[in-house]
Amino acid sequence: MRGPVSLFGHGDRRRLFRWETMDTGVIARTLIAVGVTLLLFGVLLLAASRFAGIGRLPGDFVLGGGGVTVFIPVLAMLILSIILTILLNLLFRLFR
Repeated sequence: MRGPVSLFGHGDRRRLFRWETMDTGVIARTLIAVGVTLLLFGVLLLAASRFAGIGRLPGDFVLGGGGVTVFIPVLAMLILSIILTILLNLLFRLFR
């Protein structure tokens, strides 16, 4: 009788769950960086919506009725996506 088969071929299943080989410090720093980035991004969006009128673009839809309002910022997200694409491309080229 053969031993257990792992997802990546034949072998011991315990190899898939070797947590002691993972560097938790790198994972922790990455999660902190992602959290800080999301926090800054949220603050930036909040400030932009109050001052620049980013929530009142022609392609942004507001659906409401029955005490519920749903805001769908299609054009705002498209513009934000283009700006972030340009900024991230410049950032990656700078550090390459």
